[in-house]
Amino acid sequence: RYMDILCDSYLFEKASRYNIKGNKLLSTPFKYYAVDVGLRNVRLNFRQQEPTHLMENIIYNELRSRGLNVDVGLIEQRATSNGEQKYRQMEIDFVVNKGDARWYIQSAYGIPDDEKMEQEVRPFRSVPDSFKRILVVGYDVRPWTDSDGILIVNVLDFLMDESLMYGIPEPSGIRPTQPAIDIPIQNLSPTQREILTALASNPMSSGESIARATGLVAKTVNRNLKVLQQMGLVDKRGERSHTQWFVTSDEP
Repeated sequence: RYMDILCDSYLFEKASRYNIKGNKLLSTPFKYYAVDVGLRNVRLNFRQQEPTHLMENIIYNELRSRGLNVDVGLIEQRATSNGEQKYRQMEIDFVVNKGDARWYIQSAYGIPDDEKMEQEVRPFRSVPDSFKRILVVGYDVRPWTDSDGILIVNVLDFLMDESLMYGIPEPSGIRPTQPAIDIPIQNLSPTQREILTALASNPMSSGESIARATGLVAKTVNRNLKVLQQMGLVDKRGERSHTQWFVTSDEP
């Protein structure tokens, strides 16, 4: 009752939950977003600064300001554990509709490792249609499309350029050769910073060479190189035993 009053007062908006595979809206529970995050911050005396939730709220408000219908997506997935079949629910932050067009959008403030990336894109793989899928991230990276057709874009670019919802100039699967601007150092782990430092000193190095230079385990180096590649900070040439890595901002 009280949330309905707040929504009628235009202080919050209510988003319904949408069963993607069942193609139907669920009656409960709803998800609520502050219409003005500035008022929300003032009311809380700026005590609860949660960038993950604030970024999701801001993206929701921007989508609504573009005249789009926005729901929260749910996908049920069946899995077998110890011989028993179990159902689990995965959430896609936004199912966005306008006429016969649809977008699936995830908000992720940070992607520190492969496990987090897999967590964010796993729901996309269970979507039973081919509408556009977008992962909006909090770190600075040029828009690019991965091998699964998922557009990865920085939140500032997404908010300021509506055309990104309809495509990017780079061909699918091709990463940009240079990041838009430097990623804030606080968004990188100490291991990632150490790898970048070693690679900047010795460009065109293999993962094994970086491991020897840093004293890190080769498996850890290779895993973090993939994360840095997803961020647009490094890229590679060659395959398998002939792979050489380089810092993209140093590449002509």
